[in-house]
Amino acid sequence: MIPRPSDALRSQDGTSQNWRLAFLVFLALLTGWRLLYLAINPLDLIPDEAYYWDWGRMPALGYYSKPPFIAWINWTTTTILGATAFTVRLPAVIFGFFALVALYGLAGRMFDRRTAFWSVVLAALSPAACAVNFIMTIDAPLVCCWSVALYTSWRAVNDTSRRPLWWLLTAVACGVGILSKQMMLVFMPLIFLFLAVSKYDRPSLKTGWPYLGFVLALSFLLPPIWWNWQNDWITFQHTAHHFESSRTTFSFLRTFFDFTGGQLLLLSPLPVVMLIALSFLLLKQFPSLDRRLKFLLIFSAMPLGGIALLSLRQGINANWPAVFYPAGLVLVAAWVCGVPVFGDRLPGLRRLFPAAVYSGLGLVVLTYALTFFFSFSTLAGGPYDPTARLKGWRFFGHEISTLLAKSPHPERVFLLADKRQPVSAMAFYVDNQPRTYQWNDRGGYIRSQYDLWPDPSEKIGWDSIIVLRDGHQPHPDLAKAFREIIPLTELTVPVGPAGSRRYSVYFGRELLQWPR
Repeated sequence: MIPRPSDALRSQDGTSQNWRLAFLVFLALLTGWRLLYLAINPLDLIPDEAYYWDWGRMPALGYYSKPPFIAWINWTTTTILGATAFTVRLPAVIFGFFALVALYGLAGRMFDRRTAFWSVVLAALSPAACAVNFIMTIDAPLVCCWSVALYTSWRAVNDTSRRPLWWLLTAVACGVGILSKQMMLVFMPLIFLFLAVSKYDRPSLKTGWPYLGFVLALSFLLPPIWWNWQNDWITFQHTAHHFESSRTTFSFLRTFFDFTGGQLLLLSPLPVVMLIALSFLLLKQFPSLDRRLKFLLIFSAMPLGGIALLSLRQGINANWPAVFYPAGLVLVAAWVCGVPVFGDRLPGLRRLFPAAVYSGLGLVVLTYALTFFFSFSTLAGGPYDPTARLKGWRFFGHEISTLLAKSPHPERVFLLADKRQPVSAMAFYVDNQPRTYQWNDRGGYIRSQYDLWPDPSEKIGWDSIIVLRDGHQPHPDLAKAFREIIPLTELTVPVGPAGSRRYSVYFGRELLQWPR
């Protein structure tokens, strides 16, 4: 029942119901596979996933580096279902499901169900989609909320009889997205830009609904703002670091090509090339374009261009532009499906669409296959293993559990490390998932959420297993905090035949006081 990519190029191809059925079959198969992969994959939680899970054990209105929604989700799912790698990652699959439903609804409302189906196919067939809907970080809820907001805002500017409802839903989608990641703040300025440049939609600016929606969306920031006010605005300080430039001569070339290369690799090259070529052609004729094309360009090509310009100034994380691709892929799908508003633009490039779909499918299959291949390959754990960050943490937790069990009084031993990665990994993978602590040797400089939580002062008289970077010795201030610190072992954590992580493990006997 799944159509061939060449079907997208035909002007007449099946009924609306057939395309809806094709979408439902595709979505069911895709979601079923993602759930199965969650259950059978050999990969551990990356430290960021364990870190956000640890946030969820201490629910709050805000956190060091991100808004609180990721912690609230982790608290909800693991409280109900238990804390396992499967349950931590399950929401990523659920968010991916609803993101595709919203994208299908948007493209179907704008154009037709054939375009909607191919929009969803393009969005699903990329290595980035595999990662976002498997690894439970802030990007999964962000992309979902952005996709839902695209749909509801398009309904808000078209459904005059229920316009207040759709503006309200847009505000809620934006608000939840803002609680997921700061990037969602970009959405509302973009919708106001669309209302300003679209002659048909400009009268909406004379009503109160867009402004009310904007204020309501921003009101979701009140909890993290209150938390930041109580914590020296630490999230704002951390976010500002992302925009610090470290330019050297010609460094702009390196950061720009790092950005463009990363996008081509993560999104599948042909769809990205098609989007870039089509966007350049359409932007030259922007004032005369159909309002649907203006909407899609404002939410894709324009901000993507802004990110590309920013990459000339500084390094760009590959996931930053993720929210700008859903609208861009709808644009590509509508053009490929021959929607009349495009005319006969770039017919030669349009014929590459089947190759774009098949190459995307190939990259997806390769992405999933590599996770198993690198579990048995001699390259596993080395510099060419893209899954190395997702390995070894379960073994690490087991080894620390063994050391803990051998302690004279394991019930009075707390775990301490000098980096947040082993701290969060111990929190999740050590038996009984104990509270863990981070040693900060940089005085009052806050490096992670662990520096904001209560320190081990309540553990006076307890012993500690201290995990330091390979070859590092306890800081003098830390050494003075215990009656005695003795070397315990040099721990080697195998990540694969080609790589390992090494730690120096110490035993701190009787905490006397915690350094201030």
